Amino acid sequence: MTARPAKHALTFVFVTVLIDMVGFGIVIPVVPELIMELTGESLSQAAIYGGWLLFLCALMQFFTAPIIGNISDPPFPDGVWSSRRPLALFGRPRLESEHFQLLHDVQIRVERA
Repeated sequence: MTARPAKHALTFVFVTVLIDMVGFGIVIPVVPELIMELTGESLSQAAIYGGWLLFLCALMQFFTAPIIGNISDPPFPDGVWSSRRPLALFGRPRLESEHFQLLHDVQIRVERA
């Protein structure tokens, strides 16, 4: 018989995925305009740059996921660091600070326009 995951664990995973999707929802519509502003290129060229950026992001996640997985594996199976939860708890504030920084930059840009 398998153990059921705790209700709070599923809630934590759901909230984490929700925050990630909201972050993507904030970033994706603005990326072409930001690239156009930074490079001075046309929208079609900015879309190509944005596609390459998303491709590189996915590629880096593909290569670094095993490294992060090894870091989060328990060095001491019965110790405090015996799960991936501490790594997720330490990584979440960093990701959220990036989302809020981008949102702040977009608000400044909109106010100037």
